[in-house]
Amino acid sequence: MTSEEIEKKLPRKFVEKIKKIFPAQLIPDILKTFAIKRPTTFRINTLKISRREALEEFRRLGIKVKEVLWYPDAFILTSPDLQTLSFTHLYQEGKIYVQNLSSMLPPLLLNPQSEDKVLDLTAAPGSKTTQISALMHNRGEVIAIEKDKARFEKLLANMRLQGVENVKAYNRDGFGIWREYFEYFDKVLVDATCTSEGRFNILRPKTYRYWNQLKVKRMAKKQKGLIVTGFKCLKPEGSLVYSTCT
Repeated sequence: MTSEEIEKKLPRKFVEKIKKIFPAQLIPDILKTFAIKRPTTFRINTLKISRREALEEFRRLGIKVKEVLWYPDAFILTSPDLQTLSFTHLYQEGKIYVQNLSSMLPPLLLNPQSEDKVLDLTAAPGSKTTQISALMHNRGEVIAIEKDKARFEKLLANMRLQGVENVKAYNRDGFGIWREYFEYFDKVLVDATCTSEGRFNILRPKTYRYWNQLKVKRMAKKQKGLIVTGFKCLKPEGSLVYSTCT
């Protein structure tokens, strides 16, 4: 599919925005990324299985993977497909967790240590929360905040499945939490709610069907508020990682 054909399928205002941000010579290649079928990636949950044990199980089960050079616990699935992988005991027992590689980066950059106090300000569904817990070896203290009730339940389910024990999760709005935890945390992750533009794919029209500029403005305001809240919760000399897809 050509970049011109892809452009016609995406929201017009979104394409105009892309053209304002990036040099003209890059636009065709950028547009083509919205038509690519993305590979399945996952990470080992080291709270339940070691890398060596996982590799042995991959061989036994006929799971073929590519290693990710910058993260030894992450893999790209080459065979079989995701549906088949989801029927394995590794998946169903929470020993591996399907997660985009880009989603694995913020916890790595946050670099939480076993003795740290960590805040995950917008935690559901728990991909980064559980990764943080694994990086901390289930030690230290993690506070995870999620406002949406359904997403909060998903967060709890993922924590239980993956054997997370050092996280306290709260179903509440995160904006006022600084009053209780002012300058309390060593590390803060603000993986802000977003407009999901990074997930747009013309193979799945629902990924961009409800996009509009009003939503963009509303999300930008919310993201700024979350960053301010995150800094208020952070100790002097602490570290805050802000990440969002868009």
